[in-house]
Amino acid sequence: MPFANNKAGIDDDLLNVLFDPQTSGGLLAAVDTVKADAALERLRDAGVPAAIVGETVPGKGMVELA
Repeated sequence: MPFANNKAGIDDDLLNVLFDPQTSGGLLAAVDTVKADAALERLRDAGVPAAIVGETVPGKGMVELA
């Protein structure tokens, strides 16, 4: 996968599931840090089980699985 660095050594079959839009599409959303807590609260108030799972940082455009 040209956009992922698999430092964690995750099995290729599992990696395919992580990046398959049929199984993971719509599960992640990028929200400005300043608005993240409010977005999380609104999602939870609407009954959506939501959590902050990471952050974006400047880099080389790669997903790093560590």
